[in-house]
Amino acid sequence: MTTLRKEAPVHLPPASGLSVESVQLKPVLTPKMLAEFWMCSERHVRKLIQRGQLPVVRIGEKLIRIRAEDVIEFMARSAAAVDRASDSSAENSGSHRQVRAARLDRVRRRA
Repeated sequence: MTTLRKEAPVHLPPASGLSVESVQLKPVLTPKMLAEFWMCSERHVRKLIQRGQLPVVRIGEKLIRIRAEDVIEFMARSAAAVDRASDSSAENSGSHRQVRAARLDRVRRRA
């Protein structure tokens, strides 16, 4: 029989600003516990696991546990992706405006 032992709190580098204590997570979570923490469906959590986006520890054939440090890393990656996307959209909106202005200029010259 496999049992989970209580692990010491997980600490991440200060750059991420996140730790298990700062987000108040237990060292090991079930998909249901994580879904409650994220205020989403358990199905959403399980889909992230199936896609390989969220690593898990399998206990036997059916039991799944998610390490808190993996949750923190996932959240940090997701936040970084959102930041990159917003930076990219800000840059694109500037270039989009330039393209639009150039088109408008061409239309005005023809008229």
